[in-house]
Amino acid sequence: MDLVWTKLVINMGIFPLTALFEVPNGRPLYILRARALIKLAVEEAT
Repeated sequence: MDLVWTKLVINMGIFPLTALFEVPNGRPLYILRARALIKLAVEEAT
């Protein structure tokens, strides 16, 4: 069950950024600015 919650938190960081940066799912990980935002969001949620 922990894996499901972890995946949810990560997706909560990634999906909004795909819309903001107008890139396909997974691409924000290759954008340094987006990666920093994902890290902050995940840290805040955990």
